[in-house]
Amino acid sequence: MLGLTRNTKEIELELVYKHSSFKFSLNDASLPIEPVKRKPMRIGIYIRIIASLCSLVFISFRKLIPEVSAVQYTFDRAFCSLILLALYFYFTKQYEIIKKTFEPKIAIISAGGCIADVFYFVAILSLPISEMVTIVSMVAIFNGIIGSYMLGESYLKIEKILGAVSFLGVFLIVRPPFIFGSEGTAEDTPTGSIPRYFAGLIALGCAVVYSLIQVQLREIQARMPPFVVAFYFNLAYVILLGTYYVVTGSHEALNFHELTMIIGSSVFHLANLILLAKSLQLEKPTIVGLVGYTSLVFSPMIDLVVFGSFPSIYTVLGATLIVGSCVKLLLMRS
Repeated sequence: MLGLTRNTKEIELELVYKHSSFKFSLNDASLPIEPVKRKPMRIGIYIRIIASLCSLVFISFRKLIPEVSAVQYTFDRAFCSLILLALYFYFTKQYEIIKKTFEPKIAIISAGGCIADVFYFVAILSLPISEMVTIVSMVAIFNGIIGSYMLGESYLKIEKILGAVSFLGVFLIVRPPFIFGSEGTAEDTPTGSIPRYFAGLIALGCAVVYSLIQVQLREIQARMPPFVVAFYFNLAYVILLGTYYVVTGSHEALNFHELTMIIGSSVFHLANLILLAKSLQLEKPTIVGLVGYTSLVFSPMIDLVVFGSFPSIYTVLGATLIVGSCVKLLLMRS
């Protein structure tokens, strides 16, 4: 997400250094030294795995405070994130870039993200984390579909097949009760207020909105750094939902446990963004995308250990279809 450009001359010098048989001293250029063998950099992969874990912790904190409404959770978390981002820009002396890079388009995109996040935090209470993460990972599939219609990008036949396979995977995870009977109504997570199949459809809708946002941000991110985008998103959330609470007056006081969970969510959410940006500096985007699917390995563990739920055979099969399709798509695009 956050890329740092290097001077062209530095890159040329690095290439000369890497492929040269000798390393010269500044004091005596006649003394040959054994060439240095560089080990392959894998730190970016480890950082991406840690970023995935931060994302799962952030989602888990939401599930631990089901009494807080999705609207209030979104507002309070955005408010905390906005404070943390403001501190970041203050200490890095980058406030000017916020003023210079604002575009009206980002306000519209942020409003869509705000609505999607509210629904996301409603649905997550009725689905295990592993199922929610798997369904939302279909963003990779929707990017191709939406990009073909909005940007005129090519959409190959194999991509259509992978999309159909992914939808079959969602169908197996959601398990509509009118087809699967009692298996479709069995609850893995008792805190949700809506049926699991309806929560699954909401998650799918969120994936569509998130994909739309990613497609729209492609052009903006060429001029706006990712952390500035995150700042404007959280600012829009606070303004929109803050206006709602000013009108309704329905914001409730939080106890210590709820406040701790919301602050923790903000910290881990921003940690995920920072680590993801760092991993993209060190590894190819395709590698970063593939390693991101390790969250589907850790999420069932969190479901089992923290929330006492275990995925059914339908969920495992559906997740396999979705992840397999997304991985294949990423490998094709690499």
